[in-house]
Amino acid sequence: EMNESRRVESLSILLKRINSDDTALAVSSAQFSGDIYGSIFAALSGGDNAKASSIALESGNPRLSLMIASSFPQARSYADAQLDCWHQSGAETHVPTGILRIFFLMSGSMSVEDQMFKSNKSSYGINWMRNFGMRLKSRCNMERSISSFVNQYNACISSGLAPSPKP
Repeated sequence: EMNESRRVESLSILLKRINSDDTALAVSSAQFSGDIYGSIFAALSGGDNAKASSIALESGNPRLSLMIASSFPQARSYADAQLDCWHQSGAETHVPTGILRIFFLMSGSMSVEDQMFKSNKSSYGINWMRNFGMRLKSRCNMERSISSFVNQYNACISSGLAPSPKP
């Protein structure tokens, strides 16, 4: 079990490195267009929590910055609670998509990403490696093997919920 968790962590680090240029471009693009939450999400989706936290702090969102910088289990439970609160109060439809994407990703849910990809694959804007990394980081059952995770990702591709690897 310990070896498998180390493999997962190593794979996460490798994906963060592989995706670093794409992530930096997505962050810059969102910042250039004035999309603060988009830039925070871009950093998070590339596995760069430090950058996401820094952007949040610099843009006047210290609580979001602190949540992103927190240990993952604490951030996940806070994001879950906030999403539940928005849902129960009916406010979820009034929360900007960029914020929802951040909170859903931090909660461990890929449902917003699945829906966005499924509804418009051509404009989704996140390549398969970043999507794979997001899913790896957000998976709830950390005890699963990498091979079972790859099988799950393939099932997402088959269901039209995730981008396919391109040669």
